[in-house]
Amino acid sequence: NTSEHQRSTFGLLKSNRDLQVMMFAAFYNGASLAFVVGEYPLLVGDKSIRYLGLSIYGLCNMVASQLFGWLSDKMPREALIVFGSTLHLGIFAILLSPLRDRTPDILLLLVAGVYGVGDAVLNTQTYANISLIFSDNCEPAFASFKMFQALAASVAFFLHVYTPWTAKIVILASLLVIATIILVVQARALRLLKSSSGYRQLPPGFTVTPIPNFGSASPNRAQRLSGGLDTGWGPVPGIAAAGVGDVQSPPGRPR
Repeated sequence: NTSEHQRSTFGLLKSNRDLQVMMFAAFYNGASLAFVVGEYPLLVGDKSIRYLGLSIYGLCNMVASQLFGWLSDKMPREALIVFGSTLHLGIFAILLSPLRDRTPDILLLLVAGVYGVGDAVLNTQTYANISLIFSDNCEPAFASFKMFQALAASVAFFLHVYTPWTAKIVILASLLVIATIILVVQARALRLLKSSSGYRQLPPGFTVTPIPNFGSASPNRAQRLSGGLDTGWGPVPGIAAAGVGDVQSPPGRPR
């Protein structure tokens, strides 16, 4: 029921550090959405085409989501995350420079399309991280993410009148850098888990945990790593400690 769903959502958010730090990505996602919808169209001087930029943004976002979703299986996802972040940071740099006032309207519309591509990259990789890390708790994980995304968008819409232009861009860029670091660390940990265990997708009920060679790692770090996938903030839920590359079947099922 609703109360149980709320308890599971807030319980996972309270107890899981991977989800807690991922809220920075939710903050950026929500603030970025508020910016592209509420702020960016006002940069276009010609009111007759002002909101055409949103159409271009949406079209590019749609196409890029399909393209980069496919590329996720062909190349390291960390590179895609950095690529999407670089697109957004480049746009923020232009909007902070004197070039903003001298940019033709048609070019601003095209830049909206580039922003849509960057958004598509970051969104697909963020959702991929959530679905892979929280495979056993997808619903509460996504609910927490969407909750903070909506909160960030609401705050951004409310404060945009009181916040100077430069401060808006700096805040967005800062949130983007933090979110990028978090997403890259998580994507890298997931890729290392996949490559070391040699699996693509486990059947329902199976778990796998490759335990890295700790080398000179401290005992505390070794113990933390032995709990599952080490993303830097704790083990991934639902991945049992089973030895190096060992796949465990549920009780009663043959290997």
